[in-house]
Amino acid sequence: MPDRRGNGGAAVTTGPWPLTEAQEGIWYAQAQAPGSAAFNTGQVLWIDGPLDRAALSRAVARICTEAQALSLRFGLRDGRPMQWLGKPPALSLREVGSEAALRGALWDEALTPFDLARGPTARLSLWRLSDGRHALSQCLHHLAADGYANTLITRRIAQHYAHETGQGPQPGTMAPFLRVIDADRAFRADPARAQMAAWWHARLRDLPPIT
Repeated sequence: MPDRRGNGGAAVTTGPWPLTEAQEGIWYAQAQAPGSAAFNTGQVLWIDGPLDRAALSRAVARICTEAQALSLRFGLRDGRPMQWLGKPPALSLREVGSEAALRGALWDEALTPFDLARGPTARLSLWRLSDGRHALSQCLHHLAADGYANTLITRRIAQHYAHETGQGPQPGTMAPFLRVIDADRAFRADPARAQMAAWWHARLRDLPPIT
């Protein structure tokens, strides 16, 4: 597997890897409608009061580098859906004239589909309404993260921001994405997986076909 160097200089495996079972259904559903934004997830953090924009930019850059799921790309390799790491996303800094204009821009961002192969599969933007009013938006494809992960990312940004501004300790290191691949591989080999699949097949056997 190819690798690159992480923040600490250690080799980082970049894939490609097969999709996890949790990702496979999302991939096939998205493939039926590649121009759809149905699998975009996200949230907006409203920030009132003084903000050190440079410190926040550094905090976001750190999470974009360490949370490898934000750097994922997806595509077919020899006819099989695979995933690999690409360049991490970067924070976009934007000025907006009114809250109404901002809400419209946020909807536009949420409804813009991702190019899964070219990436990035995450968009993070800092919107400035005034020196005392900002919004930090996160828009992520569901293949890379779910709704709960959005909350975790926001919390991690807050931890890095606190450290960057001298108000908190430096956060610990995050596990590499390869751990997710290893966990999925172990689950597929676990006899309990077959038992769970058999239970659901029996439970759903008499449902009418989906058309």
